[in-house]
Amino acid sequence: MRRLFGKIETGRTQELIYIFNDAKADDFEEFRKPEIVNEKEFGSELNLNEDEWFYIKIKNDHYEDMIGGYGLVVKNTTSLNQISRDNFGKLTVIFRSVDDDGLIFQKITPKKRLSNKKIITIGDAPDAKRITGIDISDKVDAYFNGNDRIYFKSYRTIKSLFKHIEEYYRIATAEDVKIFYEFSGCEIFVRNSDLTDSIRKKIAIIVDNKKLDLNNQTVISKLIDYHEDYTKDELYVSSGQFIVQSKKQLDSFCSLVLGRFYENYMTGDTEEALSTKVLSKNQVS
Repeated sequence: MRRLFGKIETGRTQELIYIFNDAKADDFEEFRKPEIVNEKEFGSELNLNEDEWFYIKIKNDHYEDMIGGYGLVVKNTTSLNQISRDNFGKLTVIFRSVDDDGLIFQKITPKKRLSNKKIITIGDAPDAKRITGIDISDKVDAYFNGNDRIYFKSYRTIKSLFKHIEEYYRIATAEDVKIFYEFSGCEIFVRNSDLTDSIRKKIAIIVDNKKLDLNNQTVISKLIDYHEDYTKDELYVSSGQFIVQSKKQLDSFCSLVLGRFYENYMTGDTEEALSTKVLSKNQVS
């Protein structure tokens, strides 16, 4: 069954509805399952190339809340209401089924809702009409593969579509920040309330990586040597301890700990990587 479905939201109330029956839904055949060749497991610090897609692997205890409701209405539409003029302005997402029990989603933003808009139509002769409707493109914002993965391009776009998805977006918690600030290898004079999400992402990666133990003197010694090559004009070291007094310094210190400063092999320029990925030995050789 190829109906086109949607979700309307009023405050905290949500309702899944259908928009078109089979025949009319086929008019939107360009809104189809994406061809995913290059994929990358989602990380809040990672960036995508144009031909890549992020994915998250759905945890077993999240499946029903994240996907179950969408999948259920696709298979059984008897209890669904159809969208109406009264509630179309509350539509937040459209979705439809694709092969292998998959689902594709497109987020409906306010600018896609056309309420009493005047447009010029071009037929045998130009004409002017007022329309109320929804602008639907061929863009797929999220794709569920029918098994245990959700693919997407932008976390910001899809975060309102799936319950629990914020748990896959790792930034430092208050406890993570406390652990980081208590490392003996640094003394930080930046208030927790001043930390940006970008800095919190880096702190989370550092706290999660046991190799980056800033209580370990061997790690600190290596970090000081690295600092001499790349951040000696910005960061200050006293008695074997990094002194961090501003957000800018904290951001640079986190990048230093993560090993993101390097000399470009081709140009000789000193650069900072926005994200990194550990390569296997086969990828390096």
